[in-house]
Amino acid sequence: MSPRLLETGRPAASPGATPTTAARRVSYSLAAAGAAAATLGGAQQAQAKIVYSGIQDIEIEYTADAYELVLVHDGLTGMGTYPEPKDPNADLLLKNYSFPSGAYQGIFAPFAPSGFVGFQPFNQYATALNAGYLVDGESIDNSFAVVSLAYGGANPDAQFNSAVNKYVGFGFSVYPEGSEEANLHYGWLRVSINNANQEFTLHAYAFDDEPGMGIVTGETGSTEIPGDFNNDGSVDAADFTVWRDNLDTPFGLAGNGDDSGESKGVVDMADYDLWVNEFGSMGAAAATVPEPVTLGLLAAGAAGVLALRGARSRGVTDRQVSDRRATERADG
Repeated sequence: MSPRLLETGRPAASPGATPTTAARRVSYSLAAAGAAAATLGGAQQAQAKIVYSGIQDIEIEYTADAYELVLVHDGLTGMGTYPEPKDPNADLLLKNYSFPSGAYQGIFAPFAPSGFVGFQPFNQYATALNAGYLVDGESIDNSFAVVSLAYGGANPDAQFNSAVNKYVGFGFSVYPEGSEEANLHYGWLRVSINNANQEFTLHAYAFDDEPGMGIVTGETGSTEIPGDFNNDGSVDAADFTVWRDNLDTPFGLAGNGDDSGESKGVVDMADYDLWVNEFGSMGAAAATVPEPVTLGLLAAGAAGVLALRGARSRGVTDRQVSDRRATERADG
């Protein structure tokens, strides 16, 4: 069987497939999340219900081996499905392959039941989602064990051939200890793909630790801090960089942007105004508020972006607002 047929013409996990030598168990403590994060080389957080990876920006190599994403570290030693991952804990296999017709990007869920938000005109495709889409039992197709993200002209209906910060909605199975019946959990991946350049980046992911509970794409479970566009617990210069790099795109800003009125679903000047007004706000971790001169330089850089795009006529400039707020903080 050719690699193409393996990817697009054959379900890789049969409906009745279950682990053969160990039961998958639900274990989403901070320790378990940290163990999974160690595999990825990043800090993974466990919130009340949402397990969120944090920003990862993992480059999926253009190779014959899939990237094996571990969502639950449970010491599993076998699964009885085909193809079998090298890491028996792998919940999703992210692929950036070289096929006869060119570069192929796709995802395989080795355990059943599983599924993706997708569609099937001929092959099984994942839908390129924006932030704010509900991933649950109504939106997941449980017949999809493998989905194509991009394959150039070979899969003309694929929606990820040139995708920036798009979401993949998925469901994956967890077998509670001592049970042969799986619990289905829902999650999302945020990815960017350039099929022509063989580029596949996994930016972040999250899933709900409660079986059967839906999750909204972009939802992280973190306490909302307006202006905290990188979701690190503070509103600072790094958030301006996120805003600048995603201006005029549907990037979710970690759910901490301005989604009112015409600003809903797009990174725009309203999000910048929010950042200016909230600069220095902190979440759980305390931090030092920048000196006024530092804040002035940041605001000046932002003002340069405004000038390039055509600044709006305002009675008080953004820099004046920023400098005034910084002075008030320093004096207070």
